[in-house]
Amino acid sequence: MFGEKKTRSKEAKWMVTFADLITLLFCFFVYLSLFNKPQVDLKTGFIVSEKTISNLSGRLPENIVKGFKSMKGTYFDTKEMFTEKLETLLGQKQAGLYKIQILIESMATGKVEESAGVMKVEILLNERVEDDLRIPLFFAGNARRGPVDPELCTFEGLMKNPKEIQEFDYILGSELAIIPAGKFGASFPLCLVNDELYEEPEEILVQIGKLRGDVERGNFVTRSIIIQDDEPLPTVTFEIARRDLYKGISNITANISPISGVKTEIPLRFAGTAKERKDFRLMDGATIEIYPYTEKGSVEIEVIQDEVPLYATRTLVIEMEDNSVKNADVGKISKQVNTIIGAQEMKD
Repeated sequence: MFGEKKTRSKEAKWMVTFADLITLLFCFFVYLSLFNKPQVDLKTGFIVSEKTISNLSGRLPENIVKGFKSMKGTYFDTKEMFTEKLETLLGQKQAGLYKIQILIESMATGKVEESAGVMKVEILLNERVEDDLRIPLFFAGNARRGPVDPELCTFEGLMKNPKEIQEFDYILGSELAIIPAGKFGASFPLCLVNDELYEEPEEILVQIGKLRGDVERGNFVTRSIIIQDDEPLPTVTFEIARRDLYKGISNITANISPISGVKTEIPLRFAGTAKERKDFRLMDGATIEIYPYTEKGSVEIEVIQDEVPLYATRTLVIEMEDNSVKNADVGKISKQVNTIIGAQEMKD
């Protein structure tokens, strides 16, 4: 009898202690929650690429990397969709341990065509706040940024396209985004300048700046956006299709139309009866370079005809290497026929 009472008394004591522990843990988590500030992130998609796998191979356990390899190439529009798939493959516990690192390495690059006119960039807040939240924004990358003008750049795109902004790739309406009180996000426009020039893709890096108040930056505060040029390639042609050359320096000139925003390279090949280093010599190499925003490019050739009589001629055929021309298509005049005239007078 006494033993039974003793046992029950011990059980009751243990139960009280366990209840106290639960209470203490609850208080601890409430205390921690006071220090968890709302977080601000840029909205981005996610995709596991070869680079993702390579970057994480040395940092995460091998079984974890193997576990999410099957996600390679699949695009996820939101963090939640990506995380759900990760939890299915790795399990909730393992996904919880490593998901932030995997998400950061899997951030997808945004892409927009220049002719789209405008791109809306979204900012997300994971908890509502009582007051309007002001988010400072910074911009970098090789895309040429124009002035900040809220009247010129709106969510509808550029309100006009004056000549003065043609030298830029994009215009901003503001360097500040505002999340209204009680809302979970906001957006701002990037207005793209369609200059009708063929250009290489340009990158805009958007970054959330330092925040004030009871909010903090999240894990996704920098986003890369690529402006894809959608203009057709310009064409290149020789300035002259046929001509006579005499002793001295001459130019081999190619024109480009329309002018381009990137460097164009035109490798040349030579044929005919004229021999290099005997009848002619290339002064600048065998590639014509046309620099951005210029209409033409040239290489110099020296004609050597000291020992050749006037009646003797040589033919020098210059052709563009069609398959090797960079950043342009070959136009109508891709072959130039030069007749080299002798310089020595005949003796009686």
